[in-house]
Amino acid sequence: MKVYLAGKIEGITYEEAFDWRNEAEDILVRAGKDVYNPGRHVPKEMKGQIITRENVEQFRKLSPNFSKELYYQDLEHLKESQVILVNLGWRSMTGTLFELGYGRRGGTMVVGFSADPYLIQHPFVRYSIDILYDSFKPALKYIIEL
Repeated sequence: MKVYLAGKIEGITYEEAFDWRNEAEDILVRAGKDVYNPGRHVPKEMKGQIITRENVEQFRKLSPNFSKELYYQDLEHLKESQVILVNLGWRSMTGTLFELGYGRRGGTMVVGFSADPYLIQHPFVRYSIDILYDSFKPALKYIIEL
């Protein structure tokens, strides 16, 4: 089973974007799951910095087509995934909401977590999630037991 780790990246710190993902990836891989963590595109040297597409591209000296390549690569990972674990803890998450809708349309199970009810009150978000938890650990435990 492949699990796609979705959540906000751009506009928050490396730690906010990836600490939970890295922990989830470690635990899920030990449980025998295949995991796609989009953090692999963001250099660890950016710890403590606010992540933007522009500073990732500059830091890695990436091709001008990096954003387009990343988009299509992420779509492939979404298509291959049987579960999306989504962190809904931010109020502005354009890419995450796209991943959520794309996965939902493809029939992928969506397991979400958030202590903030703001986003999950919106029907397009709430009804795109199969199972919702108020924190990370129970959501992760559910996926491990699948």
